Amino acid sequence: MKKQEENTANEALYAIRCAVRELRFGASGSNMVRTSKVIGVKDVAEYFLSRDEEDDGITNMKLQKLVYYAQAFHLAIFDNPLFSEKIEAWIHGPVCPELYFEYKRYGSMPIESEHNVSLDMFRKNQISLLDEVNEVFGQYSAGKLRNMTHEDEPWKEMQAETGIIKKGRMMEFYKNRIDSNNRIILSTPCT
Repeated sequence: MKKQEENTANEALYAIRCAVRELRFGASGSNMVRTSKVIGVKDVAEYFLSRDEEDDGITNMKLQKLVYYAQAFHLAIFDNPLFSEKIEAWIHGPVCPELYFEYKRYGSMPIESEHNVSLDMFRKNQISLLDEVNEVFGQYSAGKLRNMTHEDEPWKEMQAETGIIKKGRMMEFYKNRIDSNNRIILSTPCT
């Protein structure tokens, strides 16, 4: 029960931080695109699927890892989540259950994009981040991405419990994986 209360408290804290950040950006006259629709994990997934240029496509496992890295680096750079859905530590790495079950029917085959993503729902800085995540991590296979996430502390800490990967822990860990220009740094060279 205590874990559930902690997760609820963390989510409430992030919602407050997100609201404060929105007020700051609005008050500063930022040129970021305003949106009325809340971004969901499926929107982020469809963004990646619509950008896929690989011959072998994006499988459910690979999509899970791209979405995880998008959330992780959004937390690290902007101090708030990209989407509200939880990410859990499963045996093959981080998984968003809602997304997993949405695309489960594809098994290990590439997912066919519905191309139902509207760029208007994303801010310019979010699009830039998603494009960078796709550029940095999209080149790797699902298996390679799984192995990469297995090396990262947020998954390692929770995988024994198959529990929710805490957003605060993701933010803390991945802040060390960005440079002074908020660009993604790979911890080890990937081959």
